[in-house]
Amino acid sequence: MPVTSVRYFPENLTEQMRAMPVVQLQLISHRGYPSLGHSWSLFLPSNNTLQSGIQIDILPSSAPAPEETEPGVYKTTMEVRYGLARSSPGATNGAPLHRETLGVAPGLIVRDFVDALRRVGAHHYEFTVPITGDVAWVQDQVSVFHARSLLADADEVLRAVRNVRLDYSTDPPRVPSNRGSEGLYYP
Repeated sequence: MPVTSVRYFPENLTEQMRAMPVVQLQLISHRGYPSLGHSWSLFLPSNNTLQSGIQIDILPSSAPAPEETEPGVYKTTMEVRYGLARSSPGATNGAPLHRETLGVAPGLIVRDFVDALRRVGAHHYEFTVPITGDVAWVQDQVSVFHARSLLADADEVLRAVRNVRLDYSTDPPRVPSNRGSEGLYYP
């Protein structure tokens, strides 16, 4: 499997975006890209109105990747094209089905979260079963943030990790018969 370089956002906005404050972490369930089914995104709101922030997704290489994304790699999206999500996080992937909100430690910025993922190699991930979602990846990232003391409340972490297992595209939400995602990290 070829390793594709990570692209967070345009070079001229890198430092500005990495310095944005983070007021909470949201895990957002949405229908995903065409034919990908139920999926999750991470959203780091940058202000108390929750109207802008950084959205972090992972796409399997089997996904029909949007033109701004390199398939199979960690990406951030700005005004849909480059990395800054506005108003409805996840709207590029369909309306949010469910949202888990976790408090963060005071004074954190986007750099703290992105660097935590890079330090443990969480941006090197590929799906081993195509078109099955990204549940395990999101749970792993929450665990990384918790281990690095970026999240404020351990009970919120436990609740969110449990709830991410559910498929919110059904009513009532259910635990999928498969694990919901399969993948592995690569060097």
